[in-house]
Amino acid sequence: MGDVRPGCTKEAGVGRRRSSEPEAADRARPRRRGSPSKPVPSSSGRRAGSRTSSEGDAAPSGSGGVPRDAPGVPGAAAYGELVPVLRWLETPGIANPELAEKVRRRALGAVLGATVADAAAMGVQGVLDLSLLDKLAAERGADEQDPQGLEFVDPPRGPLWQYADGQSTIFGEQAHVLLKTLVHEGGLNCNKYAALNFAAFAAAEGGRFKDASTKGFLRAYEAGQMPPACGVDDCQASCFTRLVPLVALYAGHPRLPALVERCVRTTQDSHAAVAWGVAAAVILEGVVLGKTVTGAMKAAVSGLLNPRARGAALDGEASGAVQALGGEVVHALAVVLRLLDDKTPAPEALARLGRHSHLPMPLQTAVLLLLQTEQHMGKAHALERYREGVRGALRGGGCCASRAMFVGACLGARGGADAVPVRWRKRTRKHRECFALAERLCALRD
Repeated sequence: MGDVRPGCTKEAGVGRRRSSEPEAADRARPRRRGSPSKPVPSSSGRRAGSRTSSEGDAAPSGSGGVPRDAPGVPGAAAYGELVPVLRWLETPGIANPELAEKVRRRALGAVLGATVADAAAMGVQGVLDLSLLDKLAAERGADEQDPQGLEFVDPPRGPLWQYADGQSTIFGEQAHVLLKTLVHEGGLNCNKYAALNFAAFAAAEGGRFKDASTKGFLRAYEAGQMPPACGVDDCQASCFTRLVPLVALYAGHPRLPALVERCVRTTQDSHAAVAWGVAAAVILEGVVLGKTVTGAMKAAVSGLLNPRARGAALDGEASGAVQALGGEVVHALAVVLRLLDDKTPAPEALARLGRHSHLPMPLQTAVLLLLQTEQHMGKAHALERYREGVRGALRGGGCCASRAMFVGACLGARGGADAVPVRWRKRTRKHRECFALAERLCALRD
């Protein structure tokens, strides 16, 4: 996660203004409300007026040459709009209370599954030395009475931080802020989300790790920028890992892709981040609504190739960037399917795809592991599928937390909250708070 790639540049600094109470989002206002930065002529994948996550000019993001003023990009006013949720029985495709309860359980399982998988990954997040991981796995799996994988390795072996056992990584922290915002506001309001995000991360202790998009967001927001101008040109994994609560709340809503775009641009104002965020959200949404991962992925690919199949959300209301980059996303997912069809072992496949946090690697590897788990453990108990799926994500090394978080969300959705091992929940520091918030989130649709 520390290296810098085109379009995923690294923030050099961040303002030091602090909030003494992270929960008090409304008190953590910018010192001034400046106008959005002026459009910068560029051929990169960032939206006109977006800020880069480096001190210099933005590097090309590999967006495929999307026009800077892509049609349908939401204006600043849309980010202050609270989009009402759909009640379960008002959602297209949910025809009766029994089905509504199943979807509610899957939505709850997705949030809990992502949170626990992220905490489980913290101890080995960022480790690129596969020989170290193999040694740890062998040692921890040697106990026949209580074999373990790489979950909750303590003390942490990652190079980026030394958190206490069971704490969330930056990905889990970002998702938790969004979860609290959605529950508190009763839906997505990106201005409120930005305020709470600033309060949470500006007040974080000095030793807490902040990724490039968080640093850039803090810098821009403190300078007075509001969404989407406070987002930076970044296309790393947080564009999809933090979306799990949003998908749980708006699964089945025709405007979900448009809401994903607003949420992503609040901190990552790049076309590439939006396109990948929409792809991941639509896959997870399909699982929450009852599809297999394979079925959800096929539906997502179909929607990216034919935006009209989704309706207004991908054909006008969401940015043209999603449509323009849809082909690139589909191509990257097709690579995953070829590896699956060739029966490429997971270690070799991950070596080919890559282990860093820059898109498309983290979503490709997560989807591959999900498809392999579904293929080989389709008839296994949901608890076993979740446990082995997340363990497989951790064995891959590198940015395993982003990989594990999406795997955990999808497998948690497939099996509901009961698929998440109780022992793992107890090791996760925020599991009680997360579960309570997730219950309140789902209750917004009752």
